[in-house]
Amino acid sequence: MPDQPLLASLAVTNYVAQGRLDELLTVLADAGFAIIELDGADVRDEASLLEQISAQVLDGEEVGNWDSLADVLRAHVWLLDDDRIALVWTHADRMLDGYLADLIVAADVLAGISRQLFADHRTFVTFLVGSGPNFT
Repeated sequence: MPDQPLLASLAVTNYVAQGRLDELLTVLADAGFAIIELDGADVRDEASLLEQISAQVLDGEEVGNWDSLADVLRAHVWLLDDDRIALVWTHADRMLDGYLADLIVAADVLAGISRQLFADHRTFVTFLVGSGPNFT
């Protein structure tokens, strides 16, 4: 498959190869996106994802389940001054080994935040960055 510009088919949820991370960050910054980075190296399941988002993104504010994640992360993003925000979650492929259902629920939560912010004329998109055939 030929390389495609990273933002050519921008969707609510996007999948990018780990080897293109630096390119992605540059393209997002050049396009005016505020970037929220989540290092998913230690994320394997729901519990570890909630823990890492709390520590890395939410300044230690605890989230105990999917509903609280949606509420707290949406509020956090809402407080940003930017109209274009991208969550870049690296090593997202780690959840594919036994915890695909948790990854799908997480993607759904993030898509829900995107829909709510879009209704207020703000863009919130997620980039799942990983290794393997699911990431291009």
